[in-house]
Amino acid sequence: MSNYQAALADYNQAIKLEPDDADGYRLRDNVYFQLKDYQAALADYNQAIKIQPDNANAYLVRGNVYSKLKDYQAALADYNQAIKIQPDNANAYFYRGVIYQKQGSDRAALADYNQAIAKDGKLVAAIINIGCIKYENGDVEGAIGQWQKAVQINGSVAEPQMALAVAFYAKGEQQKALNMAQAALRLDKSFADVEVLKENLWGTRLVAEAQKLFSHPTIQALRTKQ
Repeated sequence: MSNYQAALADYNQAIKLEPDDADGYRLRDNVYFQLKDYQAALADYNQAIKIQPDNANAYLVRGNVYSKLKDYQAALADYNQAIKIQPDNANAYFYRGVIYQKQGSDRAALADYNQAIAKDGKLVAAIINIGCIKYENGDVEGAIGQWQKAVQINGSVAEPQMALAVAFYAKGEQQKALNMAQAALRLDKSFADVEVLKENLWGTRLVAEAQKLFSHPTIQALRTKQ
């Protein structure tokens, strides 16, 4: 916390000295974002965009602030603007896809995730989310294929490994599932928390199957182990 306060003091001084420099507002906004002071972050990005109205990244990050505030229409407007300014920005398509997925617009979400991957083939988050949508819609093998692809790209990400574990457990491949779940939890124990899964847009079906896996004694032991 003290480091954040020191950073804020530095950026406050920089903005005081150069009030028309958008970088100062963007840097201070990042601190506010980390502190979850989203209203202060929003005010800084409004100012940064006022100074630099053609900065795609500014709209992208302000969209993320609006998303945290659950103002999804404002977030969509900002992602649309970011894409208009910078049509090859993979992250803008990804984040817009996230909003569509949160709103239950799976077709629109899939279109944006596929656009994001077309711009950046290693954007693991989009690949994972496609898998989540496929699983909810009954395409289990399609979902597994997505998560396996994500693991191939980056084996240090816990989420696709846990998703695979859940899918394999639901298919009756218990030992394979337990091995993958243990590997996932060694990377990030938070993926044994149902609320974390929901935050990561795991749907009702996938969460229900995850809860079955989590009730296994092996996983129970890992979840409680410090």
